[in-house]
Amino acid sequence: MPFCPNCETHYKGQLSICPECGEQLIESAIDEIEGIPKEADDHLISLHRSPNEEESEILRKALRQAGIGFVFKQSDSIYDSGAFDGEFCVDEDDYDEAREVAESVLDDIEDEPL
Repeated sequence: MPFCPNCETHYKGQLSICPECGEQLIESAIDEIEGIPKEADDHLISLHRSPNEEESEILRKALRQAGIGFVFKQSDSIYDSGAFDGEFCVDEDDYDEAREVAESVLDDIEDEPL
């Protein structure tokens, strides 16, 4: 499914250019890489598996604000959970800081009353 890395929007069909911003679309099967050089792939470790869109978006925003690069690997689930079910990975050198960021924002989610 085509994905705009600028608008962060998924599109159905065979689009190659984002109709909103004109950005070149990427195939969503490709991992989303933010701020991590290609050569750092060997040093990526799992930070958190996100089960839903809300949690994924909150963690994405928090990591970006902290200036921490990450890779989001979509789940290969047989269930259609959208593009938001997956695993966040970070460079091993950033893990401790990323863990603190993740724990602080994810604790906020868990503390919210139902």
